[in-house]
Amino acid sequence: MSKLANISEAADRDVVTWAREGDEDAYHEMVRRYGPLVFDVIYRVVGQREQAEDLTQETFVKAFEALGTPSAVACYLALINS
Repeated sequence: MSKLANISEAADRDVVTWAREGDEDAYHEMVRRYGPLVFDVIYRVVGQREQAEDLTQETFVKAFEALGTPSAVACYLALINS
């Protein structure tokens, strides 16, 4: 079974690991899972759709650059999801 065959069913930790290894499909899966939530939070703060979209993208880029381990990314995503 390919890791990408069922990526939508994979655990966050696995998807984050694959994304950190450079797998673009895995990165897009994390954005698919959590992007709407992150966008909603940011939009409530800034009140402008275009700015919220830009900040949402920046949030995901910075999260993957700044967090050192897949478990740290998973904790971050769990925190914003609560």
